[in-house]
This record gives sequence, C-alpha cells and structure tokens, in this order.
Amino acid sequence: MDGLGFQIQKLKEERLKDQDELDRLRDMTTYRAKENQDLQQRMRAIDYELAKSQERSGDLGKVGDDKEFDLRRTSEALDAALQDAARLKDEQSRQLGEQSQLQRQQERQ
Repeated sequence: MDGLGFQIQKLKEERLKDQDELDRLRDMTTYRAKENQDLQQRMRAIDYELAKSQERSGDLGKVGDDKEFDLRRTSEALDAALQDAARLKDEQSRQLGEQSQLQRQQERQ
C-alpha cells in the first residue's frame, strides 16, 4: 500500500505542477491579449495621425501651387513692367535726341 500512496502523492504533485503551468499560460495569454489590444489602439491612433498628416500635406501642396502661380504672375508682371520701362527709356532718349536736334535747328535760325 505504501507504493500506491507514494504514486498517488506523486500524481497529485504532478497535477499541481500542471495546474500551475496552466495558470501561468492563462496569465501569459491574458497579458498577450491585452498587449495586442494596446498595440491595435496605438496602430489606429498612428493611422489616424498619418491620415491627418497626408491631408495636411495635400493642403500644403495646394497652398504651394497657389503661391507658385502667384509668383509666376508677379514675375510676368515684373517682366512686362521692365519691358515697358525699357521701352519708355528708349522713347525718352529718342525724344531727348529729337528735342536736342530741334533746339539746334532753332538756334541756327
């Protein structure tokens, strides 16, 4: 009978060890599940921030395009104004030359 009691005691100890291992594995599974949920929440938050950043990037791209268009218009206006200024300067020089000639002719008379 002593051998049978020993075997029963040994089986009880193995059962307790197995139960401890099962409890440890359940705790580990619960911990991993919570960790997984936390990571999913973080991923959703990052996805949201990424979407906001992409939207903002698109908006800034539009602003950049508008500014580039305005700059191109301003540059064209500046070029036109410089051409007008050069044309007016040439016209003024021509008129001064004509005026000078007319004054010389008048002085000769």
